[in-house]
Amino acid sequence: MSKWKLSHISAGLTAVTVGYSSSVVIIIDVARKAGASDDMVISWLFALGLGMGITCILFSWLSKLPVVTAWSTPGAAFLLTSIGNYRLSEAIGAFVICAMLSLVTAQSRSLLKQISRIPPAISSALLAGILLPICLAIFSDVNDAPHLVALFLAVYLIGSRLFPRYLMLLLLVMSVGISMFMSSADGGVALTSDSSGLSSIFTLPVPIWVTPTFSLSATIGLAFPLFLITTLSQNLPGIAIHHAHGYTPDHKPILSGIA
Repeated sequence: MSKWKLSHISAGLTAVTVGYSSSVVIIIDVARKAGASDDMVISWLFALGLGMGITCILFSWLSKLPVVTAWSTPGAAFLLTSIGNYRLSEAIGAFVICAMLSLVTAQSRSLLKQISRIPPAISSALLAGILLPICLAIFSDVNDAPHLVALFLAVYLIGSRLFPRYLMLLLLVMSVGISMFMSSADGGVALTSDSSGLSSIFTLPVPIWVTPTFSLSATIGLAFPLFLITTLSQNLPGIAIHHAHGYTPDHKPILSGIA
């Protein structure tokens, strides 16, 4: 029986925190551009967090190997530039089709092998074209907050050399701290109060159902590109990382979601 160590908890906490902090803002922007309300955004994050947590525990426990399931940051970045052209129900339908394509692909090892033969330069260029505008967006705030832009750039450049493992965590803490300071300095109120004098109110998220609709345009414009981006930039590199560290699990049941 495996032993629980503090390093295991620390590694897991760091992986989850870095995963959320590096892309949760993109997920929120995608949801809002799709026309989701604030309650829907919370519902999406609730479903994502619950789904990732359950699958991480289940597949790691059954396979006795480190398996981490997560949203596709490159896929989310792609959606950020494209999802605004479709209704929310159409986007949900495209997500369903993308999931079905991923499931079908996972059943065929020969198909996975064929996809893996796509030249890395092509997949890298596709990924760069999606992420570059998002990375360059930081400079749009130079005129309004030059000191903040310089601070975050300096921390990123120094941290990527000295402590890359904890860089995203540090940037997240900095972002939250600076946002709270700026909010209080502007006279904004970040927390609500009730008659009992409590400074905040905690409520559980409520899932919100959105009935998907299917359209040819959303299938071509969202489902197929999202499927390719997720497969090339997330699933296949994940398999490669497993192999690089000496793990050789059967990825078919993991990618299928069937243990």
